[in-house]
Amino acid sequence: MNELSISLVIADRPYKLVIDKEHEELFRKAAKLIEKRMKDYSGSYAYKDKQDLLAMVALEYATSYLRDESVLSEKDVRLESPSGGAGERGPQPPAAAGDRRFDGRPVDLGSVRKRPSPDRGRGDGRGHA
Repeated sequence: MNELSISLVIADRPYKLVIDKEHEELFRKAAKLIEKRMKDYSGSYAYKDKQDLLAMVALEYATSYLRDESVLSEKDVRLESPSGGAGERGPQPPAAAGDRRFDGRPVDLGSVRKRPSPDRGRGDGRGHA
């Protein structure tokens, strides 16, 4: 086994890992992707600290994973069905990128209400919108 020690910085914290050398690029890209998504969320949503942003990124990727897992499972069932067809509902169009819901139906993540943070409120020092 060809192991490599690397350090990744996510949310301003270093994480030291020992990984297979062949996976180094994958881990580095993943860390950059997490940082990018955190930056995207920070510009759109109120947050107290970076843990809030990490939670949103984790939720985004967990729902995406579950949705993809569900889609793959449905495809397996369709392939195994005697009709070899698309199931009772017929073929479903893929959801747009970024649209995720646990049951596989598309949802507009942009519809999530943005709440002002205490420091981004009215500007009168009271911190409420």
